[in-house]
This record gives sequence, structure tokens and C-alpha cells, in this order.
Amino acid sequence: MKKNMIRPGTAFELLEAQAATGYVVDPIKNLKLTVIEAVRMGIVGPEFKDKLLSAERAVTGYRDPYSGKTISLFQAMQKGLILKDHGIRLLEAQIATGGIIDPEKSHRLPVEVAYKRGFFDEEMNEILTDPSDDTKGFFDPNTEENLTYLQLMERCVTDPHTGLLLLQLKEKKRESKASSKSSVRKRRVVIVDPETGKEMTVYEAYRKGLIDHQTYLELADQECEWEELTMTASDGTVKSIIIDRRSGRQYDVEDALSRGLIDKNALETYRSGNLSITEFADMLSGNIGGTRSRSSSFGSTAGSNYSSPMSPIPSIKTPAIIWNDPAEETGPVAGILDIDTLEKVSITEAIHRSLVDNISGQRLLEAQACTGGIIDPTTGEKFSVTDAEEKGLVDKIMVDRLNLAQKAFNGFEDPRTKVKMSASQALKKGWLYYEAGQRFLEVQYLTGGLIEPDVEGRVSLDESLKKGSIDARTAQKLRDVGTYSKYLTCPKTKLKISFKDAMDKSMVEEGTSLRLLEASSQSSKGLYSPYNASGPGSAYGSRTGSRTGSRTGSRRGSIDAGTGLSLNFSSSSFSSSSTGYSRRF
Repeated sequence: MKKNMIRPGTAFELLEAQAATGYVVDPIKNLKLTVIEAVRMGIVGPEFKDKLLSAERAVTGYRDPYSGKTISLFQAMQKGLILKDHGIRLLEAQIATGGIIDPEKSHRLPVEVAYKRGFFDEEMNEILTDPSDDTKGFFDPNTEENLTYLQLMERCVTDPHTGLLLLQLKEKKRESKASSKSSVRKRRVVIVDPETGKEMTVYEAYRKGLIDHQTYLELADQECEWEELTMTASDGTVKSIIIDRRSGRQYDVEDALSRGLIDKNALETYRSGNLSITEFADMLSGNIGGTRSRSSSFGSTAGSNYSSPMSPIPSIKTPAIIWNDPAEETGPVAGILDIDTLEKVSITEAIHRSLVDNISGQRLLEAQACTGGIIDPTTGEKFSVTDAEEKGLVDKIMVDRLNLAQKAFNGFEDPRTKVKMSASQALKKGWLYYEAGQRFLEVQYLTGGLIEPDVEGRVSLDESLKKGSIDARTAQKLRDVGTYSKYLTCPKTKLKISFKDAMDKSMVEEGTSLRLLEASSQSSKGLYSPYNASGPGSAYGSRTGSRTGSRTGSRRGSIDAGTGLSLNFSSSSFSSSSTGYSRRF
């Protein structure tokens, strides 16, 4: 990678497969190393450390936050501790190298035994035996093909002295215009039938009448296959082009950099493998939110047959989102408003009525627990998880699942020192797995600031940075609100949304200031849910301007049922005092 023989993304995928199957390998000294040892010896760069440590858990096991037990890679996927697409790639590497790893007994299991122990199932077996590109998570730099790990291993040669498998890189002839491609990454749009929960392609949904022709055309246009083409001219000038193989749209990276569509930090993040090519392409197109714009793309040349100068990118740039740290404490989503009956119900009641799906309901309850307690939307009172169960605000099965979130508010107690730690400190010590910890911190930040057990009230990010409770990287992630994971399903539109989106969409009840998320008890047939095959759907958000913001004004509205019942709500707006730019929700 350092010699530019393979791209950082390809190198990372190969290192990740090593970490997830046992050890990082030093092929020169024939050493098998843990990730920490590999970083210390310089075999792996520090920029890959955190992600490789996460991959290494596929061997050592994941800690179940509810039971405290060590669970396998597949079980972690089932519980949502790691992304499905990511887990599939690691599972496939384990099977290709000898079998699924039992983290407790530290040995390999054949597929049949893994079935019996709950480390694998038939559905996952069907996914891994699917020969489509969607299950081929590795890239052959010689042929520029997407392959399974087993296929890539079959193309390796065996070192006669060490027995290690080595992937040979073929030397390419230097031409006046040479080109190389990076791994192709797809973005798919998946339609979810709300009546059956079945996923299907855009075309299948159109054929079944779930969407109309215009919607079909719009969604089909959002699907893409991105790849990077590097061109080297005879004078040695190198140009990087990002191309959509489906439509021929292309973006000149250097030109986008000079126009300010991206900055050097974003480019470095992409080069290091920490930003997917799909997200990077969205940034190049000027669409921060991840939807491609036709007006900001150009050309239709495909492949490497470039003979004419490229057309300039039109000078269209999406305005940057001005985001300031929340200046005052607000509440999370307190309940659900059924817009068909105009009834206000708790999250648990909404789950019972199928207004909210189980996963989204659990995440909304977690948000309440990690910011002060489970909320009764009829009174505005907050309760501990145990008390909430007694009052019917939480089901018994949900109690254990919410205890971790409650600790993010009350503090995590060190069993030796008895000192209570905040969620950010527990995350640093590994007592809280990353995905849950990030969710809790995002919710606390969005509702007014982080929570520390020894401090009354909320703590701003700047204060947390000074105290060392969080590092600059964590603060940056929290402020980049456009990159938040979309782990909720909107109960009204059935689209995937982040918790920030949920707060933006919620209505604020006058008098109580409770946030209520709208839901419909009627079927929303025909609405779709876009999932990205390459990772999180939202691209990088941007933030500029002052860190001190203020909440001003409100947009008021009322719903009148025509039966004497009238509910008044307001939805919040945020503004920046330093720029005069306001963003309304």
C-alpha cells in the first residue's frame, strides 16, 4: 500500500480478513501477531488500529451488553452489534480459512456444528453461497474483479518455505495513458412491503404495483456502481476520476478539490479507507445528504478510452449546513402521535399497536433511559426502567435491554474502585461496545450535552474535551450530525432515519414541551426504504460557524379532529447568531 501497489481500501480489507481469522501476518518474518502487536511493530498503520481491533473481536468474541456473556460474530450480527454487510464479509473469510470460530473455545467449527450451536443458520448460508457481486467483499487488484475470499485465496501462490498464501501482483506495462481501478461499490435501493416485511428490488416493487412508474424511475436513478479510475499521462501527471458504471457520470477529484466541493481532510479520509467510495462520490456531486444530482454530474465516457479533455463540473454547490452545539437541554422523543386517531401514546403502546417496529421502539426507549428516564407522555413524568415496567411503560422483556442505556445516565460503576464513569469513559475502557456507546452519546449531545454522573446538568463538548472525558475525534463525530447512523424506521414514512432526523420530524406539544413523533395506523403501502450496500447511506455533513447556538422562534400548527379535540404543537427551529443563516425543521 505504501508503495502504491494496491489501494488503501484493498489493503484494509485484506488486513481485516487476517484479524478476523486469527492473526495479522508478517510474511517476511513469518510471524502471527495480534492487532496491538502488529501496530507496535509497524506492520499495520495506526490509522487502521481501531477498525482492526473491531475485526479481531470476530475471533475473541463480542460482549453481549445485556447478559455480559461472550458471543460469536454471527450472534453479534443478530443482535445488531455490528453491521450485517460487514459481518458477512468476516464470516465468509472465516469459513474460507477453515470454519467459523467459536470465541469461547478458540477453535474452528464446521458449518454443520456451527448450525447446532447457533453460530450460523440456513439463511446466512444462502447469502454466502449467492454468487452475485453483493456477496463478493474482496477485490483482485490484478483483474479488478470483486471476489469472495475463497476465490481470492484460490488465486494465491503458496510460499514453499513458510506455507503462507501470497497474492502475486502482476506488473502492468506503462503506457502514455495508463489507468487503474479501485474496487467497485454498489448502492442498491431496497423496497420494503410494510404488510409482509419482504424486501425486493425497485423493479420487482414496480411490477407488483407497490410504486408507480415515476417513483420507479427516480429510485432506479439512485442506484449506482461507483469505481475510481486513476489515469497517468505521458508527462507523469496523475488524475483520479470517480465514475458511475451504470450511468457514465464522472467526477474529477482534483477539480472538485479546487472548487471546494470537498476538502483535503475528506480526501485523506477516503484514501485511508475510512470513507466509502459511495459516500465520497456523493460529496463530489455536491449532495451532502447522499442523493445524487443530475445537474452536478457530467460526461458519459466509460472505461479508459479518454481522448478528449473532460468537461468542467458546473459551478453548483450545495450550501453547507450550519450546525451549532445545542445551547440548552431538551427532551428526547417522548411518545408517538397517531395522526389517524390523534391519540398520544407511549413508545411501548405504539409497539403493541404496530405503529412502531420493535427495533426502533427499543432505540427510542434507550434514548429516554440514557437522558434521564422512561417518559410517560400523558403526564411528562420520568421513571427508572424498573418503575416504568411497574407502570406499564416498558415490557418485562425490554428491562434488561434498557439497563445499559440507563447506566449511560446513572454512570457505570468500576467494580474495583466503585467510582462511577460516564458513557464516554466506559466506551474508552471497553465496557460499552462502540455502536451502543455512540448512540447514547449522540442522543445526549443532541438533547443538550453529555451526562457525567458527578456533574449536575449537562456538559458541553468543549468542557468534556478540556476534562479529557472525550477526545477530539469523538467530538468531531458528534458534531458531524450528517453522518449519524440511520438506525430508526420512521413510523410515518417507513424511511430509515437517524435519531437527529427523528427529533427534527417530531412535534413539540405546547404546555408540556414533549416531543411526539408522528405515526400512521394505516398501511403506508408503496413507501420505500433505501439501504446502501456499501455502508451508511448518509454522506459527510459539514459544519461551520459559531459553536454557540440558540433556539429561537417556532413554527406553530394545530390539528383539529372536528370533535372538540384540538392539539397544538410547535416544531423547533435552530439559528446561528454568527451568520444569520437559519435552518428550519
